[in-house]
Amino acid sequence: MQLIELLGSKIETLLLVLVIILQILLIFLVLQRQPQLVPEGLVVRRKSQLSKETVEKESPRSDNLWDNPPPATKQMKLTIAEFKDKYNRSDLWDGIARSG
Repeated sequence: MQLIELLGSKIETLLLVLVIILQILLIFLVLQRQPQLVPEGLVVRRKSQLSKETVEKESPRSDNLWDNPPPATKQMKLTIAEFKDKYNRSDLWDGIARSG
């Protein structure tokens, strides 16, 4: 009976040590892995459907959007008009009174 208890406690300790070592190994492998944003085989490159003339005509002369802003869409114009109607510049919304 004592032999079985002795073997049981040794096996229990051995299994516990084995589990701890495997957990440490798993943590090490996860930390060493290089993150990939997209798997290599899944990258799909799409070609532009616009004609060459359209792309050249619509392409901005400058990458700076402050110098060459795109034209406002109809939805953007409606949103700006709604905002201007809803909010008054002279209203106190940030604690600073503005004269307008």
